[in-house]
Amino acid sequence: NYGVQPDEREVLKLTPPILVNESRILIPGEKIKLKHNLPGVEIKYTLNSEEPLDSINGTLYKSPLEIKQFTTIQAKANKKGWISSEPVKYQFFTSGIIPQNSVLLSSPSKDYRAQGIKTLTDRKSGDQENFRDGQWLGYKDNSMQATFNFTDQTSIGKIVVSYLKNIGSYIMPPAQVEIFGGDATGNFTLIKKVKPVQPQQYDPNRVEGIDIDLGGQFNSLKIIITPVIKLPQWHGGKGERGWIMIDEIFFYPAPTI
Repeated sequence: NYGVQPDEREVLKLTPPILVNESRILIPGEKIKLKHNLPGVEIKYTLNSEEPLDSINGTLYKSPLEIKQFTTIQAKANKKGWISSEPVKYQFFTSGIIPQNSVLLSSPSKDYRAQGIKTLTDRKSGDQENFRDGQWLGYKDNSMQATFNFTDQTSIGKIVVSYLKNIGSYIMPPAQVEIFGGDATGNFTLIKKVKPVQPQQYDPNRVEGIDIDLGGQFNSLKIIITPVIKLPQWHGGKGERGWIMIDEIFFYPAPTI
């Protein structure tokens, strides 16, 4: 009958900053926009740190942020008299170089074929909460293999593979990514092999990126992405094969000095 009687001594925790952007893939000229609905809240962010933010580090968000390539942003809300929010992390991509043509060399699962090879370069992001949205190429029993051909020799500074992490659905980071460089005659040579860090516990669903530095001139590239063969012991499906879900592969030029 009397309603809630607020306790002036009670310290409440802020909700995290809100991401305004609808897509993680930014079109030319688009910037990263954050907001918070509570007046007087400061948003602090970092673009290159995995460390938790607090009220005294990070950069104060004042206006939308412009990025050039693949970027991870971590943000936190702060306000005097309130407990700081939990940090939120988002990974953003820009379009980059579009290959002249591409070929998918291995067949995805019949349930996760999306638009075939076009899926990897259509610059449409998959839904991190719905891997059945028709934007994900899914593999479990074999590796994803594809070639990407460019006009003449093209300078590629880095490759970024966008993948889904949904641990409860057995969708894990790739066990391994191999990059092969090709010349005008079609011969390929292994130039980079990376093994992404695997999770040690259940985490929230998230789209993440594997950032692979190359720095070279290429007529074509071949990419092999291999799923986890056995899920870890702490997982409910331990010993079973894991899935990989890939929605985009980005090619970025080497930065100009």
